[in-house]
Amino acid sequence: MAVVLIWVSQFAFDIALIGARAWLILAWGWLIWVFILVPLRKHAPRLVLSTLLLTAVLLTPCVTTVYTFTAWSVEGFAP
Repeated sequence: MAVVLIWVSQFAFDIALIGARAWLILAWGWLIWVFILVPLRKHAPRLVLSTLLLTAVLLTPCVTTVYTFTAWSVEGFAP
């Protein structure tokens, strides 16, 4: 939820809450939860599935922005 709120405030309302690199780390860091939950797959499959679903729902509106910003940060230009 934090990623979505920061994304909306950064780009829709032009309010800078955190720096660009911190935002990029936070946005990509959300995907780490998938790998953290892999060992729990046998013990709590509903937890893993619900987290995957929540991740997909929250990141869907941000995918193009995260990709473009990542490309700009790495290559120096937006695709």
